[in-house]
Amino acid sequence: MKNLIKLTVLIPFLLPFITMAQVSKNFIDQNYIEVQGRAEVDIVPDEIYIQIIINESDYKGPTELNELQNEMFKALSGIEVDVEEDLTVKDMASNFEEYWLKKTDIQKSKSYELKVNTAVLAGNVFREMEKLGISNLNINRVDHSNIDEYRNQVKVNAVKNGKEKAGMLAKAIGQETGRALFIREMENYYRPVNAQVLMSARAGSAKEAAEPEIQFKKIHLEYSVQIYFELK
Repeated sequence: MKNLIKLTVLIPFLLPFITMAQVSKNFIDQNYIEVQGRAEVDIVPDEIYIQIIINESDYKGPTELNELQNEMFKALSGIEVDVEEDLTVKDMASNFEEYWLKKTDIQKSKSYELKVNTAVLAGNVFREMEKLGISNLNINRVDHSNIDEYRNQVKVNAVKNGKEKAGMLAKAIGQETGRALFIREMENYYRPVNAQVLMSARAGSAKEAAEPEIQFKKIHLEYSVQIYFELK
């Protein structure tokens, strides 16, 4: 009776190991073909994040930071930027400590992050800010609003590529593939995290040719999978 109780208690713990051993045995006993599927895609970024820093020292005279801010808002709205939706304040600072040490005027600065969806609009932002005397601009990063969907699709395409490759190799030896026995996602490649900018001259008049147009390197997605197919 004690032995029966012990066996009843042990069975639930042993079942996973028995099942794994059976699956492993069945897998090894079958004829199979192993392939690596691969797929990639280049995506034009539609989320471009620009850092804008405005300083009172960028202007001559006692222009207040709020006035600089309002001028910037007006300029951005003039090139169809949704200021309320796409512009956020990242940081605000002043040289208050330096004021106490050197008794200079207190000057303030404010950092913003602006999201735009095209390289053309990004170029317009740079030009408009330059007109206002705001030169402290940087492109922090680029991304795509549907990046997860692209990732999933590339993974699916990698599996399809593996299946196609396995079928071609099996056919070469007069056989065909059956069901997939094993699929493993391998290392993937995704760039860029930071913005990579290309400058190209505009076609057209001499004046236009002198103005560089901002372009961005595409986001590169690349995925690989390892697949075992049953070989018939």
